[in-house]
Amino acid sequence: MRFSNAYKGIKIIFVGEIIGVLLMVCLEFPSTILQIFTSLFGESGMFEFAVSSVVTNLMTYASQFFELLSFVVVMIGAIIASKDEKKFREAAIVIAITIIGSMVKLFIDIDINMILEIVVGVLGLWAVVAVLQGCINISDSCKEEDISEKGVKALKIVIFAYTASIILTLSTQFFMSRVSLLVIGVVIVIAGAIVQITAYMFYIVHLSRMKKMLKVKQSQE
Repeated sequence: MRFSNAYKGIKIIFVGEIIGVLLMVCLEFPSTILQIFTSLFGESGMFEFAVSSVVTNLMTYASQFFELLSFVVVMIGAIIASKDEKKFREAAIVIAITIIGSMVKLFIDIDINMILEIVVGVLGLWAVVAVLQGCINISDSCKEEDISEKGVKALKIVIFAYTASIILTLSTQFFMSRVSLLVIGVVIVIAGAIVQITAYMFYIVHLSRMKKMLKVKQSQE
C-alpha cells in the first residue's frame, strides 16, 4: 500500500508544526517575558511602559494569528492523511475543537481565559498523540519496525513533556500573582518553554522521519 494521502497529509502537518515552533520561539516566549517586565517595571519608570505595551500587543495579535494558522494547516494535513489512516481523523476533529477554543479565549474574561488556555493545551496534546499514533499505525502497516519503535519513544517523550509543561503553566500563575516570587515565575516560564519546545522537536523529528519513509515508499511503487 502506497499511503500517498498519508504522505501528502504528513508533509502538510509538518509545515503547520514548524509554524507552531517558530511561533513559540519568536513570539509567544518573548511576548510573555515582555509582559512580565512591563508589569514589573512599568510604573516605576525603569522600563519604557508605553513602547513595551504597544510591542506586547502587536506580538500578542501576531501570536494569535499564527497560532490559528498553524492549527488550520495541521488540520488540513490531518484530514488528507485520514484517507489512509483513520487515527488522523481523530486528530483533525480535536484540532477543530482546539481552534474554536482558541478563538473563544480571545473574547472572554482573563480568569476563564486561563482555564481555556489549559484546555487548549490538553487538546493540543491529544491532537499530537493522535497524529503520532497514526504515524505508528502506518509504520506497522509498512512493516517498518524501527520507525514504529522510534514513534513509540517519541510518543512517550511528548506525553511526558506536554504534561510537565501544563503543570508548569498552572504553577506560573501562583508565582506571577506575587511580586516577591516573580523571579521564580520567570524561571518557570523559561523552563516551561524549554520543555514544550523539546516536546515539539521530538514530534517534528518523527514527522520528518515519516515523510522520508513514505517518500521512499512512493518511489518504490
